[in-house]
Amino acid sequence: MPTLFGLFDDAKAAQKAADTLVAHGIAKDHVHVLTKADHAGLADLKNSLEADDVHFYTDSVNDGGTLLVVDALQKQVGDVAETLHKYGMVDVEHRAAEYAKMHGKKALREHQEEDYVLPVIEESLEVGKRAVERGRVRVYNRITERAVEEKVGLRDETIHVERRVVNRPVDITADLFQERSFEVVEIDEEAIVSKVARVIEEVVVSKEVAENIQTIKDTVRRSDVEIEKVAAVRTFDDFHGDFKTYFTSHLEKSGHKFDKFLPAFKFGHTLANSEKFAKLDWAHLEAGAKKTWEEKNPGTWTAFHDAVKHAFEKARA
Repeated sequence: MPTLFGLFDDAKAAQKAADTLVAHGIAKDHVHVLTKADHAGLADLKNSLEADDVHFYTDSVNDGGTLLVVDALQKQVGDVAETLHKYGMVDVEHRAAEYAKMHGKKALREHQEEDYVLPVIEESLEVGKRAVERGRVRVYNRITERAVEEKVGLRDETIHVERRVVNRPVDITADLFQERSFEVVEIDEEAIVSKVARVIEEVVVSKEVAENIQTIKDTVRRSDVEIEKVAAVRTFDDFHGDFKTYFTSHLEKSGHKFDKFLPAFKFGHTLANSEKFAKLDWAHLEAGAKKTWEEKNPGTWTAFHDAVKHAFEKARA
């Protein structure tokens, strides 16, 4: 039965994790919450862990941490690990690295070359932002010409010289016989054209910025590691004594010697260790086993059936 360890800085979180595991079907006596007051529980760690790991967990608990020890069935391992993570289990690799810097010694057992290390990988969704041009407005000025017409009154002077016949007496005493002259100036007005530029309108270009919340939905993946404890395969010779005992108590009266039943025992042992039939029990396997046996030993299945079944069930157990 696999044993899982979860180190917590928060004792309340550790207790909540323990209560959740019990509520989900883990036997209460398989869930142990260890604090620095649980001397016996801490001492028992040496039965499950390497020395370096025992020192690390013991020091962590003595420093105020809480250790949750869970004995779980193989099929419960994934759920237990998820629950420990949910309630804030400490990343022991990171914590061990901190301890190593503080104390100048390794805090956890180093993985050996023969160890198989499987990473647990989980994807997370990272949402960023980028500027995307949706369109633009171009503003430019254009020079146009148009004919204009303005009326203005201009003064035009013209000098007229007129001689008139008159007959009136003058005073002869006046000095009338002197040479005299004078000028009369004609003044005209002409139009002077100039241009004055005036601002008659302004075009203002601005942008209105609005921020909206968009929900991004996607699917992320996570790889979990399932642990299955597989017993070592026992060879046929390992069962020889058991098969001999079974023959003596159940098959000796058949009239055949033990050697006669050895092929049947070996056939049952082979079936039990075949990957092809790993997920089949005897009830689902018997018909196929009979057919295979009869092909090589016609008409003898009934006589050797019990030996084959016993070897199969013994090897499977």
